[in-house]
Amino acid sequence: MKDHLTHKTEPYCGKAGLNKLCHKARVIYLAEVVNLKKNYVRFAKDFINVHFHHDADDAHSKNLHNLNIGMIEDLLLNNRALTEYFFNQTDFSDKSIEQMIDMMNGMIAMPPSVLLADSHLENGFILDPQTPIPPVLNFECLFDNYKLELIARIANEVHIFTDVVMPHDMKDLFNCIPRKPQILMARDIKRMAFFFHTLHHFKHITYSWQKVISEHELIASHKTKKPLKRGNMSMGVYECSYQELESIEAKILALVEQIPRIRKNNR
Repeated sequence: MKDHLTHKTEPYCGKAGLNKLCHKARVIYLAEVVNLKKNYVRFAKDFINVHFHHDADDAHSKNLHNLNIGMIEDLLLNNRALTEYFFNQTDFSDKSIEQMIDMMNGMIAMPPSVLLADSHLENGFILDPQTPIPPVLNFECLFDNYKLELIARIANEVHIFTDVVMPHDMKDLFNCIPRKPQILMARDIKRMAFFFHTLHHFKHITYSWQKVISEHELIASHKTKKPLKRGNMSMGVYECSYQELESIEAKILALVEQIPRIRKNNR
């Protein structure tokens, strides 16, 4: 008879569990990726997979463990530049982990060097390294490449902007970085307002999206060529709220509803 393994794998629960995962990931990253030149994506997927299961039986532990695994998956696979920025710091503490997670969640600004590094990643987008992500006023969203592709496709299909937009245009927009040399132009303010209102309705962006667009001057009217103000957008939302939906608005509603509310599984 074969001997059975008696080792029990404990779940990684709560903040302490997330900290343990991050510290372990960093140790393996330095050993395998930095020293042995292992492929980064292979390292990330291997780490997630070997920590995915545990021996706890209660639902509470399972839920907390899954929450942390989801967090580490988002960090390693969808935020590589941010991960490598922190993992390569000489001083990496629990406080560092807290800052890293807050940056991933858009709660505090990312260092410009992270934006610069992101432009050199295989699946990254070129961002302006001199323009940090706003620390307070932002869309409060975390869109991976898959969702950005969907949003760009929807925007083009229903003609939100005067020209065709690409996923990197949408990433800049939701990072509060005005497009250069010409900021995005709304083809129809009412339609554009309804589009962003629908993104908020399905809990993809903050309730304060009008203020974000206005204060960062992210979108302009194609008629006046001037950045939109909150009053322009709120009027558009008001008109949509008290009138029967037009066919184009119904289409926007149906398309935005298809955007996943959880991250795309990359494993």
